Amino acid sequence: MKKINLYSTILIVFTILSLLFIKLFHKQIDIILANSINFGNLLLIFFVAAFVIVGIIESDIIKKPKSAFTIHGLLILSISTLLVLSIFNRWVGIYATAFFIICTLIYFIKNGKVYAINPVFLLVFAYAILEFIGTIGTKIGFRFPEMTYSFYLIPIAFSCFRIEKETLLRILRFLFRVILVFMSFSIINWFFNIIHFQVGIVEWITKKTNVNGMAAYEYVCSWSHYKHPSYINLVLIPTLFSGFYIHHKKQEKSYISQLELAVFVVFCLFLELLMESRIGLVGVVFVLVINTLYYLHIKKIYFKIVLIAFLVIGGAGLVVMEHSVSSFISDPVRKTDSALAIHYIKDHLWWGAGYDEEYIVLKQQEMEMSGVLPKLNQPKTYVHNSLLGNMVQYGIPGAVILVVMMVGLFWYSLQSRNYLLQMFVCLYLLFMMIEEPLYVQEGITRFMVFLTFFIHIIDNERKVKCYTLFKWPPKG
Repeated sequence: MKKINLYSTILIVFTILSLLFIKLFHKQIDIILANSINFGNLLLIFFVAAFVIVGIIESDIIKKPKSAFTIHGLLILSISTLLVLSIFNRWVGIYATAFFIICTLIYFIKNGKVYAINPVFLLVFAYAILEFIGTIGTKIGFRFPEMTYSFYLIPIAFSCFRIEKETLLRILRFLFRVILVFMSFSIINWFFNIIHFQVGIVEWITKKTNVNGMAAYEYVCSWSHYKHPSYINLVLIPTLFSGFYIHHKKQEKSYISQLELAVFVVFCLFLELLMESRIGLVGVVFVLVINTLYYLHIKKIYFKIVLIAFLVIGGAGLVVMEHSVSSFISDPVRKTDSALAIHYIKDHLWWGAGYDEEYIVLKQQEMEMSGVLPKLNQPKTYVHNSLLGNMVQYGIPGAVILVVMMVGLFWYSLQSRNYLLQMFVCLYLLFMMIEEPLYVQEGITRFMVFLTFFIHIIDNERKVKCYTLFKWPPKG
């Protein structure tokens, strides 16, 4: 067996043995750990250990121990940590961002160089300025929005250094393998919970089951202390198409085998079912279809056959599952949210409620339309649609700037011919139909971390102006 397949083989064996161990000794585990929360915390400790072990294996620490104690090594560690920890809750993401920025500042002080920021970030800065202006007239008042720091700081931090592309691809492989561990632990945690709460596997996956006062899907990744499937997918799916990217590049030091990709896909699809994430399943299938067509494009006849097959199957699926497709975009919760948003936008077309006051507007509209719309138990916090959400907050200007930013990013991804950025923008356009990733810190952090990292890879393939501001230590 090739060394490149050893990692995935070990993880498969570990996952299966863990499931068997839980099945055989679940009563003893219950007695020792008392509840599922303690089991989740135990998994979290194991994850930290796996993070460190994979990091040591993926780096040159074993061969070159001194490399871990250099400023360059510290910078690579901060980037790797930033990417991986973005899958956890917002505070973990904030701390990881702060650690990364401190490391880049140390690196900048040592080298005294800064690189020109990619002009495409002007679109992101324009969106951040919109939010800054949007604080005017709000309940808290005019201020610098606390959630917008990531829009500025992450691109500026990345402009303080340049890392060779081979190292960036190795960081992506590290991300790929650690997220594979994340999925393995999530499956193990799910299996423990179905036995602990005595819920059937089919019932868990096919029904909106309520377990001990919580939705069943919330238990799957509860060990990581973050439960929202959509935002977890904003890390899982970019990691998936990053795996395809580095597999295609076939660089010796960052190569991912077909077996590793296959294991990741199977784990990912299974996890989407466990989390009951429709958008996640669509995202994974979208990545698989795009990559299938890409690999078959070399052989024209197979490409045409498969393309026609996809079109036929997709068309048949739309006809046969018309109700399921329509409910994917407009389920009862999202229909109500859209109705409330549109009702408000009609009277506030040119300027909305302002930054971070969407939830206030929705509560007000819910009271006004109480006799018209069905009453739902879930509290109204946001619209579940980025375009409508921006219009609620900023009116038409908000919608225009959001569209310009996303179209501009997509156009740049086509111009640069970068697969990673193309897939990333398509993913966010898809998610923006049913979520508002730029309305909450978790979404903003994930958006900026991966966007900036992928653009940094692009910048490695083009000439970027470098400015030497000072030399350290100074002569004399």
